Amino acid sequence: MLIAGSPEAGLYVSLPADDETHLVARVSMVGPDERSTLITSGWLRVPPAGSDAGSDAGAPPRMMTVQLGAAAFELPAGSRVRLCVACADFPHIWPSPSNPELTVVTSPGAVSELRVPVRPAAGGGEPAAIASPPAATDTGWVIDGESVYQVTQDKATGETAVAFGVRSRLRPPSGADLRSDELFTARVRPGRPDGATVQAQVDIRACLPAGERIQVAVRSTSHRRSSVIEASVVQDGTTLLHQRWAGDPGPSPGTPDPCRDETDN
Repeated sequence: MLIAGSPEAGLYVSLPADDETHLVARVSMVGPDERSTLITSGWLRVPPAGSDAGSDAGAPPRMMTVQLGAAAFELPAGSRVRLCVACADFPHIWPSPSNPELTVVTSPGAVSELRVPVRPAAGGGEPAAIASPPAATDTGWVIDGESVYQVTQDKATGETAVAFGVRSRLRPPSGADLRSDELFTARVRPGRPDGATVQAQVDIRACLPAGERIQVAVRSTSHRRSSVIEASVVQDGTTLLHQRWAGDPGPSPGTPDPCRDETDN
């Protein structure tokens, strides 16, 4: 079976009435060997329903439609489709301030559905034209590099950290030597989704053809409601720029922007 398009999950769910919630749907293929492969995912921000929706325990179920991202995926015979429903998908989106309780309702009067766009089996159309690789080896500008992905857990605090990024070295036709290290780390503790953070560390070092050496460093820490960013540019040991930005990334309309621009040089 060929999935081609944007799946859609229509879910009857019961959520807390007085908290903002993220409703996340993930569609995966489960093979005969029980290995799971993600096909696509999507999420929906659910604002607080208000006090008239009832208490958290007795809130009536509501129909929620979650639009998933477009996908083109062929499921072989013998595989199964799995739908996972949750209230978080960090670090793709910020977790809600609390850990809400989610109930998916299935009954004759409240049917939850996964609607998947299906196309005829592959092989019925014209194959795409793909250009042949060049006869000679073309290394391009990138002469070295590696990707970074690591998941760790602190045994004492239970904090989970996901680190991802890339290290690369480029040699453009001008003769310059450019090295770049980019690392992003997302952290969250169980029971403390409001304290989730994303830290970024970017270092760029360039040696120009004339011998000048330039270093660019960027550091940032982002929380759900605030961010701090610091950047510097140094040429041959002389600081050309050292700047820091801090504040709320989403000020309310009609209020002064709380972001501060602190320039050292």
